[in-house]
Amino acid sequence: MKILYGLTHPVQYQSPLIRHLTASGVDIEVVYARGEEKYFDREFGCEIAWDLPLLEGYASRVLPEAPPTLSGGELRKFYLKHLLQVFASVRPAAAWLHGWSHPFERAFWEAARRMGVPLMVR
Repeated sequence: MKILYGLTHPVQYQSPLIRHLTASGVDIEVVYARGEEKYFDREFGCEIAWDLPLLEGYASRVLPEAPPTLSGGELRKFYLKHLLQVFASVRPAAAWLHGWSHPFERAFWEAARRMGVPLMVR
């Protein structure tokens, strides 16, 4: 039973969990809105990079980069278009989502609904 897990970006506390689930025999694939393992944090005013690999040890894919001019509903539509393709190719038995407020998360929710895939939200 394949589970498709939607995350906006690699997260330092999610990657070990995903690796553990994979090593335990859970058939899971992660789809990210963006895949960089480091980023500039505006609140801290510096670049953040984790000291462990975030994209290793499990199946994952990153959606194409969204144009920087998109926001809100247009950004959600951009993600939805690509997520529908992912759902169609992966054909998961269930989907798992971490959050519900980002345009990517809303699009993931909508893609699961349109494809008739049960959704778990954490």
